[in-house]
Formats: sequence, structure tokens, C-alpha cells
Amino acid sequence: FCVHLANRGFAVVSLNYRPAPQTDFLGQLQDLGAAFIWMREHLADYPVDPGRMFLTGDSAGGTLAFYAASMLGPGGMARSYGVEELGLTLTGLVLVSGLYDLAPYAGGWSSAESSGPRSVVDILGPSFFGTMGIRRREISFL
Repeated sequence: FCVHLANRGFAVVSLNYRPAPQTDFLGQLQDLGAAFIWMREHLADYPVDPGRMFLTGDSAGGTLAFYAASMLGPGGMARSYGVEELGLTLTGLVLVSGLYDLAPYAGGWSSAESSGPRSVVDILGPSFFGTMGIRRREISFL
């Protein structure tokens, strides 16, 4: 996929992260945070327009990209994940086959019944997120 994009003139950075069981979900987000920090520090070395950055991912990478996007930009969740302020802004996301519909993990809860955001940690629990050590309301979805 990265080669396909690069062949069409896009600047591409392929981000790696430790897989489970080497780390939990928080560790994976921290790995992506470290990659974002590297990108921020090296953007000037490459012909990249920081105002036109997209994040993409497939399957587990799509899920991670979805949550990693919450770390970016002013007021992002980086500190909640134990990552320094990143100072990057995304133009958009291209997500493929990730886990976005969390209703099956909510014990019958559906978004139609919601009056507002609900915590992802409450829904998926420690078996998915491990021991993140963050306040439950800091990671929400609509």
C-alpha cells in the first residue's frame, strides 16, 4: 500500500509498533507517538507539506490510526497516553477494516440509546486495553 501511494507522488512514512503480546494497546499508541515525534523533528528534511498530512491503517493498524489521531493537534490526547505533546495536525484519516463499531463489546449498548460519548475503556475493558492507567472518560467515541 505504501509503495502504491509513493508511486503516485505521495510522501509516505510507514510506522511500526510492537505487536501483542509484546505490549498492550497503550504501548502500541506510545510506539506511534514516538514515530510522530520523529516525524515532527524530521519534516524539514523531506519534501512534505505538514498542512496536508493523512494517517492511514488497515485492520489493527486502522484501529490504532483511529486512536492515534486523537493524540495529534492542539488539545490532543497525547499526555493521556503518556506521550509528549506532538505538535502535528492531520488533514484526514483513511481507515480500512479496523475496529470502529464498538457496540458488540458494550453488552447490548447501542449508539442509538446514547445521550453522549461513552468510554472505550468501559466498553472493551482491560482485556483489550491492558493496564492503561488513565481516566476512563479521556478516551471516548460517539
